[in-house]
Amino acid sequence: MLYENMGVVKHSSYRVAIEEKELLEAFIKVDDTHYRLLLTDEKDQRGRYVHRFAAEIIPHEEKPVSLRVSFYTAKDTDTPTLIYEDKNPLYVKNEVIRAELENVVMIEMEGIDCSFDVGTITVDNSFSWNTTLFLFFLVAGGLLFHGLGQVLDCVINIVKKREMAADSSVFANGFLAVCLLFGIIMCMALPLNKVGNDEETHLQAVMQLASFPSGELHISESIANQISVTEFNNPDAQPMGLIEQAEFNEALSKDGDYKTGIHSLRFYLMGSRVPAYLSMAAAMKIGKGLSLPWVVICIMVRLANLFTYALIMYLAIRVLPKGRALMAVIGLLPQNIFLASTCSYDPFVTACMCAGVAFFVRLTEEFKVKYVALMILFMFLSCLIKAVYAPMLLLGFMLPRETFKNKQQRAYFYVAILFAFIITILLFIMPTVIAPSESGDTRGTEAVSEVSQIGFILGNPFTYAGILLSQMVRWIPQCFIGPDCTTFMGHLVNGSTEFKGYFVPVFLVIVTLLLAGIAVKVINKNNGGLNMIQRGWGLFMCFGASVLVWTSMYVAFTAPGAREIAGVQGRYFIPLFFPVYYMLGADVPAGELTGRLAPLRPLWYHILLEITAIILAMSVWTSVISRYCI
Repeated sequence: MLYENMGVVKHSSYRVAIEEKELLEAFIKVDDTHYRLLLTDEKDQRGRYVHRFAAEIIPHEEKPVSLRVSFYTAKDTDTPTLIYEDKNPLYVKNEVIRAELENVVMIEMEGIDCSFDVGTITVDNSFSWNTTLFLFFLVAGGLLFHGLGQVLDCVINIVKKREMAADSSVFANGFLAVCLLFGIIMCMALPLNKVGNDEETHLQAVMQLASFPSGELHISESIANQISVTEFNNPDAQPMGLIEQAEFNEALSKDGDYKTGIHSLRFYLMGSRVPAYLSMAAAMKIGKGLSLPWVVICIMVRLANLFTYALIMYLAIRVLPKGRALMAVIGLLPQNIFLASTCSYDPFVTACMCAGVAFFVRLTEEFKVKYVALMILFMFLSCLIKAVYAPMLLLGFMLPRETFKNKQQRAYFYVAILFAFIITILLFIMPTVIAPSESGDTRGTEAVSEVSQIGFILGNPFTYAGILLSQMVRWIPQCFIGPDCTTFMGHLVNGSTEFKGYFVPVFLVIVTLLLAGIAVKVINKNNGGLNMIQRGWGLFMCFGASVLVWTSMYVAFTAPGAREIAGVQGRYFIPLFFPVYYMLGADVPAGELTGRLAPLRPLWYHILLEITAIILAMSVWTSVISRYCI
């Protein structure tokens, strides 16, 4: 694409790649970890233009090679103009760097705690077309101009005092379009090795489910490495740029045998998580039935997860009588779209919880048996996978009495939600309390022991309460308003970058929704809806779910008696986002604007959706496109 090749266009005289023979003659091996390439001679001391530099890396050990590549130009031969550090994946032989530098006189390659040999060296200054980049700009530009057009149309109608219908379904439709367009681009652009949180574990479960009914798995070495915690699947060793990704995908497809491979494996699949994996397993089953390449199957799995998340969230937003703007903003958080574009059960949990709460809010406006059934179903599906959200089932106890036709109907409703809550506790929480295992999740520390930890909590309840409350208070920003729960994108934020996304504008949007909702309540005293006691109950249930999140990680991931709880991540609290901010008052930001302010409603809708889409586009660009697709 033109953006990527501006340097090539400018330096058209160097559009042909420098000959391999010329490079090899200027190639110097200092030692096993240090190589030098000179691009000048006695006749020409100006150096050469370098658009892309590629070197074949042959590691001495079977592990990713950590490299530091420095580019020196004629302007300053003592200090590097560009320093590039990368960990090269084992399936990628060529380290490819987009330099776009003039007058390069020397390139140095140094191994960071590793030794390697260098094979073919290439300086490629040819023009290339970038389809992924073109699609991103097409989608981002199309959404931007469409949104600006809608905003301009609203402004013109306000100026001319035309009547406008404020269709709040714009949030549902806008969410679906933005989610799917950017999500599909991410599914296509992200590397196929471990980028999502625990993605290899989820992929194992999907493969096990997709092997039904035979239950047999015969996979090749490359696939076994992709779904295991090995150096082949090191999250720091991602194929950077389209050229490295193409080489990685080619190697994976060439050896990606998922039917008659030498490895016959059986993975552990928790039955309670099957609903979250069903769509992904179905996509894999279809791909295997059509004998598609393994790379295509992996992309299909991610797309299935994305579409499942998008459709459930779309349903939730359409069902909501209030708070659609808030749910659309939460649904389009960069972290949510990222998780939905990888192999993970988190998007299913979040979407089902949002749908369950949406039907609960609908019940506050109109009591119907089908709403009760769908509320319990979606909340139960969310709790089925992560039982720590079980207290959310008790939200039903805050429904106003006038919602019910009679006492009998209210009693049946209370029994139904209490039954679902008790079933969740008995099936998924009590077994750990009654019969804890001798060990836990040893990824945190080898000293983990559920038996010892539960014994410590029961024996020192006040000490544990102090540990719990202290850390919960200190971590409120990280769990409900910070980048760790809004824009953090898994292993895309690793040793090579500390970027966590544009969380400041996300935070400002959510705060604006909260303040606008409170302001409308103050202005319109007869707003109706939930009173302070009912909202307090809802927040208390969210607090109870948060306590279970922290306690579960203390039991399963933390050394017995530790004063700090390990393993808690911001993404665990995303399913609680909507109920927390809804209970705080961010439920009617624009829907209740009346009188002279009524014409501002459609304008508010489009501006809010446009800002949310821009934040998502900026995060996708910085975390995905600029790193993996250029």
